[in-house]
Formats: sequence, structure tokens, C-alpha cells
Amino acid sequence: AHIAGAVDAAAHLGTGHRCAKLNPAAVREIRDMHASGHSVRSIAAKRGMAHSAITKVVKRVTWKHVE
Repeated sequence: AHIAGAVDAAAHLGTGHRCAKLNPAAVREIRDMHASGHSVRSIAAKRGMAHSAITKVVKRVTWKHVE
């Protein structure tokens, strides 16, 4: 905060990150699918992503700011 021109860390969360492959709606869909009984691997196959990335979304390691 004391450095002129510094960027707020929250600016890089979610879709603000240059490598983001998901958006808040997709995150909610993934969590809803998992809650309704779909396996992490089936969700990953449908989304074309690694199962480890889906696991992190479901466990709120990543995208924890999305309800």
C-alpha cells in the first residue's frame, strides 16, 4: 500500500488473473455438480480440465471468494 502504483492483490483473483480458465458461474456449476453426486473425474472430463484443478475448486483451495 505504501508503494506508488502498486496493484491490489485482490485484482488478480478469479477472472482478473491472466491465466484464468473459469469464471464464477462455472465455479458454481462445478460445485453444484459435485454436490449432486458427480465425481471429480467426470466433471474434469466434461470441462476438459485436470481432476486436480476441479478438486481444488470443490475444496475451495482456489476460487474460495466465490460462494
